[in-house]
Amino acid sequence: MGFSDFLAGYVRIRVSGDACERFFNLCAYHRLKLWRLLPEAEAYTACISVYDFRKLKTLVKKSHVRLRITERHGLPFFVRKYRRRKLLLVGLLAAIGLLLWLGAHVWRITLDGNVRQTSPVLYSWLQENGICYGMRKSEVDCEQLSAALRNAFPDFSWVSAKLHGTQLSIQIREGSFSEKAEKEEADAPSSLFAAHAGVIASIYVRNGRALVEAGEEVEKGQLLVSGVIPIIDDGGAAVNYQKVQADADVVVRCSIPYHEEQAITFPEKQYTGKQAERVLLQILDADFALPFLRPSWECSDTLSRIHQLRLFDAFYLPVSWQQITVREYENLEICHTKEEILSILNSNLQYFMKNLEEKGVQIFENNVKIEWTETSAIATGTLTVGTPETVRAAITDGEEELSGNEYD
Repeated sequence: MGFSDFLAGYVRIRVSGDACERFFNLCAYHRLKLWRLLPEAEAYTACISVYDFRKLKTLVKKSHVRLRITERHGLPFFVRKYRRRKLLLVGLLAAIGLLLWLGAHVWRITLDGNVRQTSPVLYSWLQENGICYGMRKSEVDCEQLSAALRNAFPDFSWVSAKLHGTQLSIQIREGSFSEKAEKEEADAPSSLFAAHAGVIASIYVRNGRALVEAGEEVEKGQLLVSGVIPIIDDGGAAVNYQKVQADADVVVRCSIPYHEEQAITFPEKQYTGKQAERVLLQILDADFALPFLRPSWECSDTLSRIHQLRLFDAFYLPVSWQQITVREYENLEICHTKEEILSILNSNLQYFMKNLEEKGVQIFENNVKIEWTETSAIATGTLTVGTPETVRAAITDGEEELSGNEYD
């Protein structure tokens, strides 16, 4: 049973007699749709639309069966049952019309995956380009919107816009370069240079020519892997050169400084327990709220929680309520113990080292020490690390001359 069957109306019939199978064969021959066909004691029950039921009179006579209506379902029977209650029918039709109107508009826009570009910036851009709360879904071109976002924000490597119910979902993947720039860079010959001064801990070349070895000391900006590969003849002389994009894993062992000072006494928030609350109801663009007198507190935090009403998974409605809570706090100067200060400094150092490791940096030694003064504690020293960071640059004429001199 589908929604169209409900609108047209259908009945449940009971068929009995000695030739029920002949009756069902005749129904199939005349393409009459039956569903929920179930056997009963010496009879069968099934559902059939009102339109097809009117064609059964001839088939009943041919098959000599007895047919009786046991149930009536659908909109026509509902209207007939409540035909004297006109206000109820008008209200039902108005509710159906309202749902159809609501379902044809966008009542929620979500963003996912954006980090560098904040949500307020993106919502402002969408508003300026006509993508807004309450617009018709037929006016949204998802492919065009995705392309416009990629053009407006070059750091977006991938954008997908999708309409589901009354919700417009925009998924974003950020990258360092556009696809075109990445393709051009991948095809361009280049070499690798040292990003930091230090000692080569390891080097593995996949493409290009290594100019340094493990254990060798290098300076910042020194050429490590050249993208110029000489072609040598039988006499050992360079007869030509091939330019490629250098590709290698190079780990440079170097020291980076670390310094952090933490005061022993510093202000902290202490909530007093006093708070004020109110609820703001929003329907379309109209706001309804009780008068709210903001307390005259010197220091306070405001917390807002927004809940949007929805009927189904993605069928959001233009009705939302916002719960606003204002809490009072005091800034108190608190003198912390030595153990608490050590815990803060150690946590910050571990967080700093974790960020380095997430970037592929290896940490070999931790030479950070803590010094104490009357008012603060200072974590200072160096971290000996192995960084895989290199600088890629286009091949220069000087690099070609350098390669040629080696084989003169």
